[in-house]
Amino acid sequence: MLNPQNSIVVMLEALPISGDIAAGSSLQRVISCAEALSIPIFCASYRLDKLEKTIRAEAPSSIGYPSFPFEPEVDEWQTTVLAQAIAATGRRQLLICGRWLKEGITLLAHQAMRIGLDAYVCIDISLPLQQDHLTTLQLRLVQHNIVVTTTEQAVREWIALSPSEKRQLTLPFLKIAPERS
Repeated sequence: MLNPQNSIVVMLEALPISGDIAAGSSLQRVISCAEALSIPIFCASYRLDKLEKTIRAEAPSSIGYPSFPFEPEVDEWQTTVLAQAIAATGRRQLLICGRWLKEGITLLAHQAMRIGLDAYVCIDISLPLQQDHLTTLQLRLVQHNIVVTTTEQAVREWIALSPSEKRQLTLPFLKIAPERS
């Protein structure tokens, strides 16, 4: 389970706020809940080609969150700026979200696992460029023991394991199902 005292949110590449209302709303819930629980939020970016730079330009600003380059090709990934920033928090659980550009989500999750971190990918706010690839991408994660989760599940776990004094602050981030008639 995701423990708020042990979690970090890493947003990789362009986030799907502008093009997908549901994903944008879910992402905002994760960010707001993480902020209420004092969970660090980092932004990471990968080298992009022209098409992907256009997608990134449409992404929301990540002003206010530390931003680091993501360098998956480095043999000793733990020596990269992003890995060192994650290590400096002393936390072991990464909740990863963003765009699957150049396999960035998969590579970040794999690199995190290689250095002993737990990797969770929030699939409802980690969208591929082509929606028909989503199932294959998810299966690849599961095959390598990376936890595939959703915004709702991550928020519920954080709230369940949050200190009682913060729990009341986070309850508004639960999605309440409409009553059945």
